Amino acid sequence: MNTTTFETIPSQRRSALLVEDETLFQALIAQAFRTLGGEWDLTVFSTGLDALAYLQEVVRTPDLMVIDLGLPDIEGIEVIRHAKQANPSALIMVASVHADERHVLDTIRAGASGYLLKSDSALAIADALRRISEGEYPISPSLARHLFKLATQPVTQKLEESGIELAPREIELLGLFAKGYSYKKAAQVMYVSMSTIQTYVRRIYEKLDVDSKISAVSMMRSKGLLQ
Repeated sequence: MNTTTFETIPSQRRSALLVEDETLFQALIAQAFRTLGGEWDLTVFSTGLDALAYLQEVVRTPDLMVIDLGLPDIEGIEVIRHAKQANPSALIMVASVHADERHVLDTIRAGASGYLLKSDSALAIADALRRISEGEYPISPSLARHLFKLATQPVTQKLEESGIELAPREIELLGLFAKGYSYKKAAQVMYVSMSTIQTYVRRIYEKLDVDSKISAVSMMRSKGLLQ
């Protein structure tokens, strides 16, 4: 395990995890973090199993994780799944040589928030890390629209068939409620205010004709729209 602190503009310390076995790409990611500003602690592992052991031990999950799909011991997607189970709000960027739909869709469904190719320029990689750290979902522009549409197509089709007209953010909020999140925690994960969460809740109640979040979640589950 290697831990490096980059001190640039004084700010709150943030932590990052890189799971990558190629030393050249490790150096590229380290350089990209230097361009972000702020103070970052970057912990690096070359294998997925070591990364999983680390995630089980740390008290606080890293603010941002960059995970290679082609690890020497286990598949990177397994690390992504465990990381999201440990912290559903974790920011995870995939690093890969694969640009095919299957790999991208699988990682999105596993919980990744962004996808960068190892062939991308150093500038593009640094920009992707900046964007994901600010709450965006960076992915190749040529792939983004098509891939995210495919990833959400089953739910969209079920919504149309059920006649329920919920907005994407309202569905996202119900998904968090289904996982036991409070209003306050949901607001933090969705990066919105409590008043916005309350507005979403009122709209959900009106659209579903229910009077509690338990009833709303139960209805969505009964229609196969939530797990």
